Amino acid sequence: MHGKFPANAGLSQRHEFDLLEPVASVDASPVKPEELPEMIALARAAVPGVSIATKTVERVYRRHPHCIFPFRSRGNILGGMAFLYLNEDGFDRLLLDEFDFSDPDPAVLCGLGETPAAIYIWALAARGRATGGIANVSAWLHREPFSRADYYAQPASKHGERIMIQVGFEPTSSFQRDLWIYRRLCNRVQARPTVALGCVA
Repeated sequence: MHGKFPANAGLSQRHEFDLLEPVASVDASPVKPEELPEMIALARAAVPGVSIATKTVERVYRRHPHCIFPFRSRGNILGGMAFLYLNEDGFDRLLLDEFDFSDPDPAVLCGLGETPAAIYIWALAARGRATGGIANVSAWLHREPFSRADYYAQPASKHGERIMIQVGFEPTSSFQRDLWIYRRLCNRVQARPTVALGCVA
């Protein structure tokens, strides 16, 4: 896992990430402990050249058990997403290009119940009907304490870049190379009156 959109992720047209409609045929609830090995193998296959130790993923999972979401259909895992919920220190390190994605320091990650300063998309693997899981995870992260944290990610390919554009990501200025942001609708001045997305003041 490395926070990059692999080439096999796909959406067909432009959308707002916060407005994606959940898909009933895909279950994208948080990972179960027994599913971790399959999710780790999936991430390694989806992002070529990236290898993260199993113990690292397990440590991140123990820090926040709602950070990894398999995309399940008919009992099979078809894809998934993983996040790093960053506290203020972690967010600063991300922007300053001082973040170790292959072995995140637990001190910069939020624990269960803590409010993240930013949400970093650590990995995404989805194609075909599994892409519906992206919308389901987006809906899951409308809840507190995640609803106001902007998303950050890095594209691993031109196709991944197109995916991010299609769901509303834009390049952002930082010392971290090729960092993209999705600013939550409730953090945009013109969208502040909106409450339907779970972005409650």
